[in-house]
Amino acid sequence: MSKKIISNLVWIVGSQILLLISNLLLLKLFTNKLTIDEFSLYSLLMSILVFLRQVTFDSFSMVVGKKSASYSGDKENISHYFQVVRYATDRMAIFIFCCGVLFAVSSGLLGLNYLISIIVFWGAIYLLSNGAQGIYLNVLNSVDERASAAKFSTLDAILKLILSTAAFMYLKIDLLIAFQAVSVGAFLTFFYTRYFIKNQFFESEINEKVKTEVVASFVLCIPLLFSSALNAFKGVGDRWLLTAFLGLKELGAYTVLLQIGYLPIILIFGVIQTYLGPEIYKLCADNSRQNRIRIKKIIIGLICFSVGCSVLLGLISFYLSEWIFGVLVSADYSEYSKYLPFFVTAGVFAACAGIFQLVVFGLYDTRGASILIVLSISLGLLLISFLIYIFGFLGAVVGLSLVSMVSMLVFAIAINKRLFVFA
Repeated sequence: MSKKIISNLVWIVGSQILLLISNLLLLKLFTNKLTIDEFSLYSLLMSILVFLRQVTFDSFSMVVGKKSASYSGDKENISHYFQVVRYATDRMAIFIFCCGVLFAVSSGLLGLNYLISIIVFWGAIYLLSNGAQGIYLNVLNSVDERASAAKFSTLDAILKLILSTAAFMYLKIDLLIAFQAVSVGAFLTFFYTRYFIKNQFFESEINEKVKTEVVASFVLCIPLLFSSALNAFKGVGDRWLLTAFLGLKELGAYTVLLQIGYLPIILIFGVIQTYLGPEIYKLCADNSRQNRIRIKKIIIGLICFSVGCSVLLGLISFYLSEWIFGVLVSADYSEYSKYLPFFVTAGVFAACAGIFQLVVFGLYDTRGASILIVLSISLGLLLISFLIYIFGFLGAVVGLSLVSMVSMLVFAIAINKRLFVFA
């Protein structure tokens, strides 16, 4: 292996480990310092921001990521796509910031609760920062600059942890302080990421070609907007439904389980997805028989791997769940430790479904991929909504795994059909 491949791999693995540790430490800090209601409200606010970020930024990120993947090593085209990202995200960020300021000022004039104004303002800061940074990182991964992307992900996680800890130590312990600390951390990371890329990759000034490409990319995003909204709702809809049917306490417990059992698996599999993503786009761009065979092998391997991992990790988490909860979170959440294996298993299937979605997006045009994504998400949402309504918290727990399995099934059928058609 080349030195660059080894360096990328070391940075990716190291960043995922540090990101996992940082997230768990942040979870322990928040669950111990904030009340259950405060932590649950914080979780609800973050889920809303995650939803808005995905709706606003993810379709554009998918389009430019797919386009730029073909130009790894081509400095001129890499520079061009980073200029496209900068031109687009700067204007999206300015728009979001102005909306946040306008709402804050308007709510003050209308005599609304000032806390709402502050939350909306800092929410806008987090949204524009996290969303724009995500697009930069996606393009960095696509053009084989994975080490740089890993460094910025690590910086983001560490800054949030340091700022939150310092805020609790030197200011005061409450929900608003936690929210502001996380938003400031996201903004500082975005600012440095933007500065680094401008100095490292820009070879010319933004020109009409860049502006034309931005418009063309947004046009390609249009068929993906509805599927992106559904995908975003899939990611947070279970939490909103839980809040609506059961209340904030259950949301807090559900978020703890996600952070301990579900998200760590997503982060671990993120190493695989980081490497496979650009490679899948390249394979899908060429419909040769050899590439189709390689894609089939990837899919079959992932299915076998996901089943094996879900069984193994599920058993491990079953026997260690009480100990894990005792170490990582407040004793207030201990009664929910028995659900941990379900979240670990769900994380495995969700990570594999995400890789399957990359293959679908590579094999199909944006319209076809959008229809398939909408179909898989709609089926999953109907399923989890029914389960939560009938079985409450347990329905949400079981439904999380079933939703990912449904997505994998839909995408696997679509991939097999497309590969068979071209065979």
